[in-house]
Amino acid sequence: MVTGDNPPRSAIQFVLQHRWASEMEEPRASAENCEARRSVTILNYNDNLIRAYDDKQVCKKKPQRFIDPPMGDENCPTITLRGPHSPLELSFTALCRSSHLKQTIIEANSVNCVALDEEPYATTSRLLVSAGVGIAHRSGNLLARDTTIMPAIPGMVGLITMLFCPKMELRVDENITSYTGVLSGLGLDPSTSMPVYPDHDVEVVFDTEFDNEDIRMINEMRVQMNMILAENRNQKLDHLRRKIRENVNSLMDRERRQIEEMWPECIHKWSLPDECPPVLSDVVEGVENFLELTEVCVFPVHTKYVLDKSGGPLPPSLNNHFRA
Repeated sequence: MVTGDNPPRSAIQFVLQHRWASEMEEPRASAENCEARRSVTILNYNDNLIRAYDDKQVCKKKPQRFIDPPMGDENCPTITLRGPHSPLELSFTALCRSSHLKQTIIEANSVNCVALDEEPYATTSRLLVSAGVGIAHRSGNLLARDTTIMPAIPGMVGLITMLFCPKMELRVDENITSYTGVLSGLGLDPSTSMPVYPDHDVEVVFDTEFDNEDIRMINEMRVQMNMILAENRNQKLDHLRRKIRENVNSLMDRERRQIEEMWPECIHKWSLPDECPPVLSDVVEGVENFLELTEVCVFPVHTKYVLDKSGGPLPPSLNNHFRA
């Protein structure tokens, strides 16, 4: 208990109130174990029954006979053993379409060559950033060098993708009530209606909830980054940098609800303009001033959709592009 508070609070309530921890569902095995121990305490079982419950927590099974080593004159084949592998060890995969199915290996002398998950029950994805990526000569696997594991912030993969990608297309669920992912890249060629550079398209499936307020904040930061990169140097760069820093902190500090991942039916497929849901027009602060500065836009403003909170049916023209 936390002393000095009236009424007194538990330590769990204290860390949750200060947002030093987040609530998550207790694993089934732990919940069953807790319920069994609570029933023993409530029913006042005797010592023998309590000891029997305690014995269930320890595995005392032993092999009946150990495997004898082979004799010296036996002709035994030689096999290569791999492992053991820890269930806490993280495995990474590339986000680009061209290398999504390739195995990603971290350089052996890197500090991240063995990365362990400190939150094994969390469903959020982790992001690994590499300064140099190569391809192994024999296996063709990706070899990452000079790597950095980003913090375990819910939704960081989707946030960074939407913040820095050239163009993106948001994925929605069956009833257009929430966003389920994003396809980012160079978009479609208007003359051919084909992807400009499909090998580098990135398909990200959301594991946390995003709404139109997140898209608005991302658009505002993209406009501010455009103003910094504009040719007109009369802008207040310190003010823009401070605003971007404040917006990034606000975006990262937003509480997000974890959701179940929903993959689109057609991965890495861009939709034509008439196949997208209704577009929601939004006024982004600084867009008019930026258009007066330059016509070149490094980070164009993203398009967001009108989300139907009533849960109506999906139009027939969109059934081929989005599914739950």
